Amino acid sequence: MISENIARLRREAGMTQEKLASAVGISTQAVSKWENGTTMPDVTLLPLIADQFGVSVDELYGRKREQDGRIDPSALPQEAYRAVIGCLGRAFHFDDRTPEEAADAIQSDLKKDPKCQSMFCRANYGTVYAACDMAFVRTKTEKESVPLLDDSGAVGYLGMLCDPDIRKVLTYILSGPDAVTARSAAGKCGISEEKADEALGRLTGYGNLTRMQVETGDDEPLTLYMSNARERSALIFMIFELASRLAGYKCNYYGFIG
Repeated sequence: MISENIARLRREAGMTQEKLASAVGISTQAVSKWENGTTMPDVTLLPLIADQFGVSVDELYGRKREQDGRIDPSALPQEAYRAVIGCLGRAFHFDDRTPEEAADAIQSDLKKDPKCQSMFCRANYGTVYAACDMAFVRTKTEKESVPLLDDSGAVGYLGMLCDPDIRKVLTYILSGPDAVTARSAAGKCGISEEKADEALGRLTGYGNLTRMQVETGDDEPLTLYMSNARERSALIFMIFELASRLAGYKCNYYGFIG
Protein backbone atom coordinates (compact mmCIF):
# COMPACT_ATOMS: atom_id res chain seq x y z
CA MET A 1 0.00 0.00 0.00
CA ILE A 2 1.16 3.51 -0.74
CA SER A 3 0.56 4.50 2.90
CA GLU A 4 3.02 1.87 4.11
CA ASN A 5 5.55 2.84 1.43
CA ILE A 6 5.44 6.54 2.35
CA ALA A 7 6.04 5.64 6.01
CA ARG A 8 8.89 3.27 5.11
CA LEU A 9 10.59 5.65 2.68
CA ARG A 10 10.33 8.50 5.16
CA ARG A 11 11.97 6.39 7.87
CA GLU A 12 14.71 5.23 5.49
CA ALA A 13 15.41 8.88 4.66
CA GLY A 14 15.65 9.72 8.38
CA MET A 15 12.80 12.23 8.07
CA THR A 16 10.15 13.03 10.65
CA GLN A 17 6.53 13.50 9.67
CA GLU A 18 6.97 17.21 10.41
CA LYS A 19 9.94 17.51 8.02
CA LEU A 20 8.12 15.75 5.19
CA ALA A 21 5.03 17.88 5.74
CA SER A 22 7.11 21.07 5.63
CA ALA A 23 8.92 19.99 2.45
CA VAL A 24 5.67 19.17 0.64
CA GLY A 25 3.77 22.17 2.04
CA ILE A 26 1.04 20.36 3.95
CA SER A 27 0.18 19.71 7.59
CA THR A 28 1.77 17.07 9.77
CA GLN A 29 -1.71 15.69 10.39
CA ALA A 30 -2.11 15.07 6.66
CA VAL A 31 1.10 13.01 6.55
CA SER A 32 -0.05 11.06 9.61
CA LYS A 33 -3.37 10.28 7.91
CA TRP A 34 -1.57 9.11 4.75
CA GLU A 35 0.63 6.75 6.73
CA ASN A 36 -2.28 5.44 8.79
CA GLY A 37 -4.24 4.78 5.60
CA THR A 38 -7.02 7.14 6.67
CA THR A 39 -6.62 9.24 3.51
CA MET A 40 -4.56 9.09 0.32
CA PRO A 41 -2.30 11.86 -0.99
CA ASP A 42 -3.65 13.75 -3.97
CA VAL A 43 -2.25 12.32 -7.20
CA THR A 44 -0.74 15.70 -8.08
CA LEU A 45 1.43 15.52 -4.95
CA LEU A 46 2.93 12.12 -5.73
CA PRO A 47 5.86 13.40 -7.87
CA LEU A 48 6.75 15.91 -5.14
CA ILE A 49 6.59 13.25 -2.43
CA ALA A 50 8.64 10.82 -4.52
CA ASP A 51 11.25 13.54 -5.12
CA GLN A 52 11.74 14.00 -1.36
CA PHE A 53 12.81 10.35 -1.14
CA GLY A 54 14.77 10.25 -4.40
CA VAL A 55 12.51 7.58 -5.91
CA SER A 56 10.07 7.36 -8.81
CA VAL A 57 6.30 7.47 -8.45
CA ASP A 58 6.28 3.75 -9.37
CA GLU A 59 8.59 3.06 -6.42
CA LEU A 60 6.26 5.12 -4.24
CA TYR A 61 3.57 2.59 -5.13
CA GLY A 62 6.01 -0.17 -4.19
CA ARG A 63 6.42 -1.72 -7.62
CA LYS A 64 10.21 -1.88 -7.49
CA ARG A 65 10.18 -2.96 -3.87
CA GLU A 66 7.91 -5.89 -4.67
CA GLN A 67 10.37 -7.08 -7.31
CA ASP A 68 13.44 -6.58 -5.16
CA GLY A 69 12.55 -6.68 -1.48
CA ARG A 70 16.12 -6.02 -0.36
CA ILE A 71 17.60 -3.07 1.50
CA ASP A 72 20.25 -0.98 -0.22
CA PRO A 73 23.44 -1.43 1.87
CA SER A 74 23.91 2.35 1.98
CA ALA A 75 20.52 2.67 3.71
CA LEU A 76 21.06 -0.22 6.14
CA PRO A 77 22.45 1.77 9.13
CA GLN A 78 19.55 4.26 9.02
CA GLU A 79 17.02 1.47 8.46
CA ALA A 80 18.35 -0.53 11.42
CA TYR A 81 18.55 2.59 13.61
CA ARG A 82 14.96 3.46 12.82
CA ALA A 83 13.89 -0.14 13.55
CA VAL A 84 15.28 0.19 17.09
CA ILE A 85 13.63 3.59 17.53
CA GLY A 86 10.38 2.09 16.22
CA CYS A 87 10.52 -0.70 18.81
CA LEU A 88 11.04 1.84 21.59
CA GLY A 89 8.16 3.89 20.20
CA ARG A 90 5.88 0.88 20.48
CA ALA A 91 7.06 0.21 24.04
CA PHE A 92 6.71 3.79 25.33
CA HIS A 93 3.06 4.80 25.35
CA PHE A 94 3.30 8.59 25.20
CA ASP A 95 -0.07 10.27 25.73
CA ASP A 96 -2.41 9.35 22.88
CA ARG A 97 0.28 9.18 20.19
CA THR A 98 0.49 6.31 17.75
CA PRO A 99 3.67 4.17 17.94
CA GLU A 100 4.87 5.89 14.75
CA GLU A 101 4.32 9.34 16.23
CA ALA A 102 6.06 8.24 19.44
CA ALA A 103 9.05 7.00 17.41
CA ASP A 104 9.18 10.33 15.54
CA ALA A 105 9.14 12.19 18.86
CA ILE A 106 11.96 10.03 20.26
CA GLN A 107 14.13 10.49 17.16
CA SER A 108 13.49 14.24 17.08
CA ASP A 109 14.43 14.72 20.75
CA LEU A 110 17.54 12.56 20.46
CA LYS A 111 18.71 14.68 17.52
CA LYS A 112 18.08 17.91 19.44
CA ASP A 113 20.06 16.85 22.51
CA PRO A 114 23.16 14.64 21.99
CA LYS A 115 23.15 13.86 25.74
CA CYS A 116 19.60 12.52 25.60
CA GLN A 117 18.93 8.79 25.31
CA SER A 118 16.12 6.23 25.29
CA MET A 119 16.46 2.89 27.00
CA PHE A 120 14.80 -0.37 27.96
CA CYS A 121 16.86 -2.21 30.58
CA ARG A 122 15.59 -5.09 32.67
CA ALA A 123 17.85 -7.60 34.36
CA ASN A 124 15.95 -10.66 33.14
CA TYR A 125 15.29 -9.55 29.55
CA GLY A 126 18.21 -7.59 28.11
CA THR A 127 18.78 -4.06 26.85
CA VAL A 128 17.58 -1.79 24.05
CA TYR A 129 19.40 1.54 23.84
CA ALA A 130 19.28 4.51 21.48
CA ALA A 131 21.05 7.89 21.37
CA CYS A 132 21.27 10.57 18.68
CA ASP A 133 23.65 8.63 16.43
CA MET A 134 23.73 5.08 17.73
CA ALA A 135 21.45 2.25 18.82
CA PHE A 136 22.00 -1.30 19.96
CA VAL A 137 20.24 -4.35 21.31
CA ARG A 138 21.60 -6.94 23.76
CA THR A 139 19.54 -10.03 24.46
CA LYS A 140 21.79 -11.30 27.25
CA THR A 141 20.41 -10.91 30.74
CA GLU A 142 22.29 -9.19 33.56
CA LYS A 143 23.17 -12.57 35.09
CA GLU A 144 24.57 -13.77 31.76
CA SER A 145 26.58 -10.54 31.36
CA VAL A 146 28.29 -10.40 34.77
CA PRO A 147 31.07 -12.90 33.81
CA LEU A 148 32.25 -10.40 31.18
CA LEU A 149 33.68 -8.29 34.01
CA ASP A 150 36.17 -11.07 34.70
CA ASP A 151 36.77 -12.16 31.09
CA SER A 152 40.55 -12.15 30.69
CA GLY A 153 40.33 -11.61 26.92
CA ALA A 154 38.02 -8.60 27.30
CA VAL A 155 40.09 -7.11 30.13
CA GLY A 156 43.30 -7.62 28.16
CA TYR A 157 41.88 -6.03 25.02
CA LEU A 158 40.58 -3.01 26.94
CA GLY A 159 43.96 -2.72 28.64
CA MET A 160 45.66 -2.72 25.25
CA LEU A 161 43.40 0.08 24.01
CA CYS A 162 44.29 2.12 27.12
CA ASP A 163 47.93 2.25 25.98
CA PRO A 164 48.54 5.63 24.24
CA ASP A 165 51.20 4.11 21.97
CA ILE A 166 48.70 1.48 20.79
CA ARG A 167 46.17 4.21 19.97
CA LYS A 168 48.78 6.24 18.08
CA VAL A 169 49.79 3.24 15.98
CA LEU A 170 46.17 2.23 15.41
CA THR A 171 45.31 5.77 14.30
CA TYR A 172 48.22 5.70 11.83
CA ILE A 173 47.19 2.31 10.45
CA LEU A 174 43.57 3.40 10.03
CA SER A 175 44.72 6.53 8.18
CA GLY A 176 45.54 4.56 5.07
CA PRO A 177 48.67 2.40 4.72
CA ASP A 178 48.07 -1.25 3.85
CA ALA A 179 51.39 -2.31 5.39
CA VAL A 180 53.71 -0.75 7.96
CA THR A 181 57.05 -1.47 9.60
CA ALA A 182 58.12 -0.64 13.13
CA ARG A 183 60.36 2.10 11.71
CA SER A 184 57.63 3.71 9.58
CA ALA A 185 55.15 3.56 12.48
CA ALA A 186 57.70 5.08 14.85
CA GLY A 187 58.37 7.98 12.48
CA LYS A 188 54.68 8.71 11.87
CA CYS A 189 53.61 8.31 15.50
CA GLY A 190 56.48 10.15 17.17
CA ILE A 191 57.50 7.22 19.36
CA SER A 192 60.64 5.08 19.55
CA GLU A 193 61.08 2.15 17.17
CA GLU A 194 61.15 -0.17 20.18
CA LYS A 195 57.76 1.09 21.41
CA ALA A 196 56.32 0.91 17.89
CA ASP A 197 57.52 -2.69 17.56
CA GLU A 198 55.94 -3.57 20.91
CA ALA A 199 52.63 -1.91 19.94
CA LEU A 200 52.58 -3.68 16.56
CA GLY A 201 53.31 -6.97 18.31
CA ARG A 202 50.40 -6.55 20.74
CA LEU A 203 48.03 -5.59 17.94
CA THR A 204 49.18 -8.65 16.02
CA GLY A 205 48.60 -10.84 19.08
CA TYR A 206 44.94 -9.79 19.13
CA GLY A 207 44.52 -10.37 15.40
CA ASN A 208 44.38 -6.73 14.34
CA LEU A 209 47.50 -7.18 12.19
CA THR A 210 49.23 -9.96 10.27
CA ARG A 211 53.02 -10.23 10.51
CA MET A 212 55.03 -11.10 7.36
CA GLN A 213 58.73 -11.58 6.75
CA VAL A 214 59.91 -10.14 3.40
CA GLU A 215 63.29 -10.91 1.89
CA THR A 216 65.01 -7.75 0.66
CA GLY A 217 68.51 -9.03 -0.09
CA ASP A 218 69.84 -7.73 3.22
CA ASP A 219 71.11 -9.99 5.98
CA GLU A 220 67.85 -9.73 7.89
CA PRO A 221 64.35 -10.00 6.35
CA LEU A 222 62.06 -7.00 6.69
CA THR A 223 59.13 -7.43 9.08
CA LEU A 224 55.91 -6.06 7.59
CA TYR A 225 52.62 -5.71 9.40
CA MET A 226 49.52 -6.00 7.20
CA SER A 227 46.37 -4.36 8.51
CA ASN A 228 43.30 -6.34 9.51
CA ALA A 229 42.17 -3.39 11.61
CA ARG A 230 39.56 -1.89 9.31
CA GLU A 231 37.24 -4.85 9.63
CA ARG A 232 37.44 -4.44 13.41
CA SER A 233 37.59 -0.66 13.60
CA ALA A 234 33.80 -0.29 13.75
CA LEU A 235 33.69 -2.38 16.93
CA ILE A 236 36.64 -0.48 18.40
CA PHE A 237 34.86 2.82 17.69
CA MET A 238 31.75 1.44 19.42
CA ILE A 239 33.81 0.69 22.52
CA PHE A 240 35.10 4.27 22.61
CA GLU A 241 31.67 5.72 21.79
CA LEU A 242 30.13 3.92 24.77
CA ALA A 243 33.10 4.82 26.99
CA SER A 244 32.73 8.47 26.00
CA ARG A 245 29.02 8.42 26.85
CA LEU A 246 29.70 6.75 30.20
CA ALA A 247 32.45 9.25 31.03
CA GLY A 248 30.07 12.16 30.48
CA TYR A 249 26.95 10.28 31.59
CA LYS A 250 23.86 12.25 32.54
CA CYS A 251 20.57 10.69 33.60
CA ASN A 252 18.72 12.42 30.76
CA TYR A 253 16.19 10.09 29.16
CA TYR A 254 13.43 10.50 26.62
CA GLY A 255 11.69 7.31 27.59
CA PHE A 256 13.03 4.74 30.05
CA ILE A 257 11.77 1.34 31.13
CA GLY A 258 13.83 -0.35 33.80
